[in-house]
Amino acid sequence: MRDYSTTEAIVLRHARTGEADRVVTLFTQEFGRVSCIAKGVRKVSSSKKSALEPGCTISCSLSMGKGMPIITQAVLIQDVQGAYKDLHISKALHQILEICDALLADGEPDAEMYSLLASSLQVLVEWDAYTSGNRRELLVERLQQMLRLQGYYVDPQLPISQNVEHAIEKKLRSFDYLTVSGV
Repeated sequence: MRDYSTTEAIVLRHARTGEADRVVTLFTQEFGRVSCIAKGVRKVSSSKKSALEPGCTISCSLSMGKGMPIITQAVLIQDVQGAYKDLHISKALHQILEICDALLADGEPDAEMYSLLASSLQVLVEWDAYTSGNRRELLVERLQQMLRLQGYYVDPQLPISQNVEHAIEKKLRSFDYLTVSGV
């Protein structure tokens, strides 16, 4: 990564660090999965706070720090606020983000995987635009595509979470919401 760059990214997850900072995991087309530090983002007056929520698509400026890149600016492009209107949808959102985070390697750019994730998030948020078909089946199909794209075998008889657990060789933290009806 260059000393300073601006890129579009999807926020996969975040974790608290220090008194007012967060470690944010981003997935970008240019740099792949990148863990960055967002300084002061937990303060009430932070302008980056809402943009750095899991599932949001952002335009961000990254600057190389001593260890991790630092997010110096974040502008929200697309939020996932619509996903939080329904508990099933928000649980599916977090499961998709956890699966993508587990499948991706640090620093490996993958434009096709990025577009699959972006379109899957759009399906979750704007389901009314997709009038025919089942949302759960469409999301499971996209996750199976992601697994195949990463070079893993997908057993159609198993739920998507079990396929992922076999691929990453560890148990997912989220419940298998994409196999529950209602999504």
